[in-house]
Amino acid sequence: MDKIKKLIREFSLSLDIINVLLGILLMIFLILIFTIPHNSLLLFMAFATGGIMNIVNGLKYKKDPKRRNMGMLFILFGFIVIFIGYLMVAMG
Repeated sequence: MDKIKKLIREFSLSLDIINVLLGILLMIFLILIFTIPHNSLLLFMAFATGGIMNIVNGLKYKKDPKRRNMGMLFILFGFIVIFIGYLMVAMG
C-alpha cells in the first residue's frame, strides 16, 4: 500500500484517480437514468458529475504552462455543464 501511495505522489496521479472514480460514478448515474427516466435528481447528478470531471481535467491541464489556457477552458465548460444540468432540472 505504501508503494502505491508513493507512486501516486511521485507521478501526481491523484487527479487521474479522481477522474476515473468520477467516470465510474457517471456511468452508474447514466444506467440509473435509463432505468428510471423520470427522476430529475439523477439527471442533475449526471450533469454535475460530468462537469466536475471537466473541472478536474482543467486543473490537470492548468499545471502545465503550455496548456494553461486549455485548462481554463475545461474549467469553464465544467461550470457550464453543471449550470445546464441545473437549468434542465429547474425547467422540467
